[in-house]
Amino acid sequence: MNTPALAVREFPLISHRAAVYCGISGIMGGLLLFMGDMLLFYAPVATDKFAVMGNLPAWRIVLSGQSALLAVSFYVLACGQIQHAFEPTKKWLRWTVCGSFVFIMLAYGVVHGAFIAVAVAAQIAVDLDLPAQALSALAVTSNDAIRQLVYPVFGLFSVLFVVAVWTRQTAYPRWLALCSPATFFVVREPLVSRLPEHLQSVVDGGYLNLIIVVFFSLATSALWMAQEPK
Repeated sequence: MNTPALAVREFPLISHRAAVYCGISGIMGGLLLFMGDMLLFYAPVATDKFAVMGNLPAWRIVLSGQSALLAVSFYVLACGQIQHAFEPTKKWLRWTVCGSFVFIMLAYGVVHGAFIAVAVAAQIAVDLDLPAQALSALAVTSNDAIRQLVYPVFGLFSVLFVVAVWTRQTAYPRWLALCSPATFFVVREPLVSRLPEHLQSVVDGGYLNLIIVVFFSLATSALWMAQEPK
């Protein structure tokens, strides 16, 4: 006599409530790294970032570098929300989106940490009475080379995320597809240029982290208001 196989219920890796907390972690990471950006780029009057970094007190550069490690820790935790939201999708899609997002979040910290070399070069230039931008050129080139590795992964994540959310395959509402990080990335220049001049350097200097703050604020609010699945 054959015994019928028992149905095995699959439980989500991350609960609905934990996914909300993961989103809050993403917001905290974005705000923390935004403050790290401001430690490097903000000055009440100057708008040239190389001139600003060249005249910073050393403690601001040190704290900015430390903020990268702390912020990325929050960012990686935030990836749990993406995993939860994509739980209804096919496994290859879920883990491709999650893996690419983890890569992007780690890159945030690496790029910010590498930019400390630009700030140090600018400081040396000021000490030697040399053009800060010229002496920082190699550090900037190295930083840009790191970014070039991230852009294809960001493109892959963006396409898969937008299509999956728009076609209602995920736990996110459909409208979030229009508020993905890619959307804010594309409108950066026209958006920043329309801000008051005194805000442009602040927003532009920390724009990439503000994108994450806005995205996780919207995504977390949507999950918070949604009914927890039984």
